[in-house]
This record gives sequence, structure tokens and C-alpha cells, in this order.
Amino acid sequence: MINTSGFGWNDVRKCVEVDSNEAWHSYVQHHKQAEGWRDKLFPLYERIANIFGKDRATGKTTYTPENLATDLKEDNNFGNKFEMPAGNFSPMSVNQTDSNQQMNQASSQLVSRKRSKSEDPIVRSMDRFTNVMKDAIDKTTDTLDKMCQLLAKSKMNEN
Repeated sequence: MINTSGFGWNDVRKCVEVDSNEAWHSYVQHHKQAEGWRDKLFPLYERIANIFGKDRATGKTTYTPENLATDLKEDNNFGNKFEMPAGNFSPMSVNQTDSNQQMNQASSQLVSRKRSKSEDPIVRSMDRFTNVMKDAIDKTTDTLDKMCQLLAKSKMNEN
């Protein structure tokens, strides 16, 4: 809102000011949620802007804890199903003659291995950690929001 034409920040009153009623009505038509915010005081705006500032990611390229958990699961499952000959192989087996290789291939059986997502303790741990962190961040955000509202109301009552 502050970066929009017709709006500015009043550093003395700690609020957003509008140059004209027309600019305000035009803005509210496009941003219905802003309707009650005209001349609203924000005494802690500078502190909040300092805390959150421009560091908040938005848009298509944001990376949330849920994205991290999903990527970890996908990365962990990549290549989980593969075929491997049974038996012990030494590093020198690459240099054996063709007859030895054919004999090894004939005598070995192919083994298929597939891990379940839920069986990997690292994925389970990361998934639990992601959920705990998401809950903590959500609770912290709600608490900060309530604190800011209470502080703004108390400052308004003082004036």
C-alpha cells in the first residue's frame, strides 16, 4: 500500500496517509480487505518491518517446510527399486575373462529391492520435524499478530 501512488507514510502519527478520497476508494475497490485500515495507527510498524522486512518469500518459487519434506521423500525414493545380482563381488571382478563373467551371471539370481517410504527412519524423522516446525511457526505467527493488535489498540487508547 505504501508503495502505491497516492499513499505515503506519516512518521509522526505512524500511519499510512492517502492523498485523496478517490485514491482510497480506488484502492479499496481492488483490495476489499483494506477497507477499515484508513488512518489506522501502526505504532510498531518499523519494528515489525525490521523483523519481517523484505525477507519473506512469496510467489511461485517459495520453499515451505512441506516442500522440503516432499523433496526429501522423492529424493530418498529415487533409485530404491533396482536389480542387483546376488553374491559377493570383489573390485577385481570387473577384470575377469568373459567365461568367468558368463559363469557368474548364470549362477547368480537377480534380486529386486524396494523400500517403503514409511520404513525409512530419516524420512519419518524429517516429516515429523517439518510438522512440528510448521505448527510452531503457525502458533508464533498467531501470537505475534495478536500482540501487534493489542499494542496498536493500547496505543490508540493512549492518544
